[in-house]
Amino acid sequence: ESGYMKGCNNIQFFNITSQLWIKDRSLKIPPGVAQTHHGVAFDKASRHLYIVSGQIGGGCSSSTTMSVRINIDTGSIDYLPPLPDGRYAPGAVVFRNPIDPSDIRLHVFGGAHVLRNQTARNHWRLVIKKESDLKALQWEEMEPVPDSGIHGQAFYHNGLIYHTAFCDMDAGVFGNEDMWKCQKYLYKEKLQLLHHTVDA
Repeated sequence: ESGYMKGCNNIQFFNITSQLWIKDRSLKIPPGVAQTHHGVAFDKASRHLYIVSGQIGGGCSSSTTMSVRINIDTGSIDYLPPLPDGRYAPGAVVFRNPIDPSDIRLHVFGGAHVLRNQTARNHWRLVIKKESDLKALQWEEMEPVPDSGIHGQAFYHNGLIYHTAFCDMDAGVFGNEDMWKCQKYLYKEKLQLLHHTVDA
């Protein structure tokens, strides 16, 4: 409904069992939070959806550092500390410590730098305790990933985080008056599988 040149503020729900969209259920993305190309992770135990960095607006707009978590059952919103630097289509995944389930770690890595046309290899981690004051937390700089990309997915399995990357760069940021350049830009594609051990 929003088209390529405009962002969408709706979070919609799909019922996997019925294979139908739930028409009477949706949430709004909070103001200032990315509408596209964000890092997204879901914690099933707490029902929290994490939205990290990404792009506000359509076309080839720049990225934001704002990050939030949303309880998909209640709609409550918690603002996380801003990411140290804006990222376009980063990977994001939640690790919940099996020994101490109140110990939650949000990992964010890869994506593209703020101007979109250069791949980032940064790996940041946010340690979240049940009693944590979220605004007082700080992102930790972890060892960079050996290679990275954008438009990928991340998942956790048996102590490892896996990241699949689709391409290594995208169109650079263009002002609104030059958005036609964004639509004509051709970018280099690649497919790869990267993994590293989670530092729990």
